[in-house]
This record gives sequence, C-alpha cells and structure tokens, in this order.
Amino acid sequence: MENLDLRSMRILLDLYHTHNTYQTAENMQVSQSLVSRTLAKSRQALNDPLFVCQGKQLCPTQLMHALAIELPVFTARLNDIVMQSAFNPAKLSGHYQLFVGAQLPPKISTALAERLSTLTPNASWTITDWQSQAIENLINQQVTLGIDYINHDLPSVITQDRIANDKLVIWADKQHPIHNVPHVTMEQLTQYEFISLPLNASDKHNSNRLEHTLDSQPSITAQIHTDSVALAAQIAHNQSLLFVGSQILSDDHHPSLKIVKLADSCCSSFDIALTCAYSANQAKDPLIIWLTTILKEMISPLYNPSTT
Repeated sequence: MENLDLRSMRILLDLYHTHNTYQTAENMQVSQSLVSRTLAKSRQALNDPLFVCQGKQLCPTQLMHALAIELPVFTARLNDIVMQSAFNPAKLSGHYQLFVGAQLPPKISTALAERLSTLTPNASWTITDWQSQAIENLINQQVTLGIDYINHDLPSVITQDRIANDKLVIWADKQHPIHNVPHVTMEQLTQYEFISLPLNASDKHNSNRLEHTLDSQPSITAQIHTDSVALAAQIAHNQSLLFVGSQILSDDHHPSLKIVKLADSCCSSFDIALTCAYSANQAKDPLIIWLTTILKEMISPLYNPSTT
C-alpha cells in the first residue's frame, strides 16, 4: 500500500465504474498511458490483478470490489484533511519541476529560484524552458506549473491564472541610430532588421510577436529567429538589430538596451497577460494555491517598483 497515492486511488475508483482505461483517462483528464501505469503500479503494490480483461472490458476482482466500497470514504476524508490543514512551505519536501518560457524576462526565473530556495529549504526544484511535451506533462501533473504569456490555444483542462499584466515594446542597443529619431514612424521601422521571437512557448510561428506589436506590417522583416529573449538581447547588442520584448527586460543583465520611442501613429506597445498554467484538476491543491500566490507577490514589484 505504500506506493498507492491519492491520485492512484481516484484512478482505480474511476476505472471501477468505466471498465475502460481510455474512458478513465478522459474522466480524470490524464493520458491513457498514465492510467495503465497506475494500474500496473497498483497491482504490484496490492499483489492482486484488481481488474481482468473480459472481451473489451476490465472486470474488477473481489479485492477491487471491496476497495470500491471503502476507498471513496477514505479518499474523501483524506482530501478534506489535506485541504483543511495549513500549508507550510518550510515543511515541503520532494522534487518539483516548473516550466518558464525562454521568451520571458530572465529576472522572472532568477527571482523565482531565489524565493523558492528561501521558502522551501527541504524541497528541490527544477526550473526549465517549456518542452515539446509540456502540455501533456502539465495535464498528467508530472510538472507542477508553467509560467508563460497567455495562450488561447491551450486545452481547457489546463487552467491559466493571470499573475501580471505585461507590455511588449521595441528594444534596441543604446548606440543604435534609431534612438537619434525622436518619434519613430512605421515607415522608419521598416528600414531596420528585427530579431523574431515567439509570442509564447507554444507559438509555432515566431513572427507573431512582431505581428501583434507592429500591427502585422508585412514590410517588417526578421533576420534572425530565436525563442530565447536573452540571446535576442545579446544579438541586438552585438549586431544592432531590433526586437520586441517585455517592458521590464532591461536591467543589470542588459544595461545596453533602450526602448525605442515611437510616434503616436504607431502601436508603441502590446498589452499581454503573464500567466501560470497548471492542470485544472489541481486548482484546489494547496501547493498550487501557494505557488500562484507567491508568484503574484514576487512578480508584481518587478512591474511596479514603487510597490516595493
């Protein structure tokens, strides 16, 4: 029983009613492979097949019938205890993984790492860029949480909680000749090359940031494409290219950058929500609630320094 966690119990109970791993995966909003792995782990932990195949259905064994009577009461009570107990980050242990979009300001990851190491001394964290399996990992709760600009294409089983409002602006090195122009027009922008960045981690067409900020001007061209804002900033410094990035990008790491001042006729900035994403099934999880709270507390001063 030591390897049978609360989520495994819930999956077994759902499987008891559906007799089908595919249907249970849909009900629990996880992958079918995760249901199969959970069943295999539970069989080993309880030393019982729990379900046997009869045609296209999984039929419960006597032990599973008995568990189906007792587990609902137990899981409900256990969930109440967990939800009612005060969450203490200092007592949090284990390893957790977070995704942070590479196109976000690096200071977000830095501040987050510092805050987590201070508040959760007994836990370990991996903070990495969004990966190709990010959405599936969030749904299956293999990754705790992801931070990115809002993505309207994410499935509804993933909750996106707004943690700040950002603005995308045009950046160039302080020595770039464009800064000699007091009010840059769209026509003048077309004379310079841009570095293209994706709007968010799932954006397959990384010209979208240019399109949104510059009103889809076809004459604006990108010479270099990257998903890393840190690399874009370095290239902009070395090669005098322009790029679209967060209003809070410039700091001690990018002292050479300066926001381009555009004419009133241009769209000088693009408002976008910075969000944290997690499985909708975890919306009431104490860890998720705590993480979203500290993210809002931590990130707000980055955008509003006067609040510190």
